[in-house]
Amino acid sequence: MVPAGGRVSLRCLCQVPCARLFLYRGTGPVPVQHTEAWGQAAEFLIDRAGPGDTGTYRCRYLSRYGQPRWSESSDPVRLVVGGESRMCA
Repeated sequence: MVPAGGRVSLRCLCQVPCARLFLYRGTGPVPVQHTEAWGQAAEFLIDRAGPGDTGTYRCRYLSRYGQPRWSESSDPVRLVVGGESRMCA
């Protein structure tokens, strides 16, 4: 859970180096963010989270070695955004 206006970092891990990692929200087929991971992890930032960011997130990666192949989806992580912002004016 994060307060409205808070900053959230979701970390995704993969089994191969130099993969492209994708962050999905809900069960939709279109990623909300993606990045190249030069190691075996990537962090996805949600800055100033709002109620619309509440949901279930999951990761997948696309291997760049040999034949490109997709991983299975990660276990889901539930994000809840609520309450008032704690940001200073």
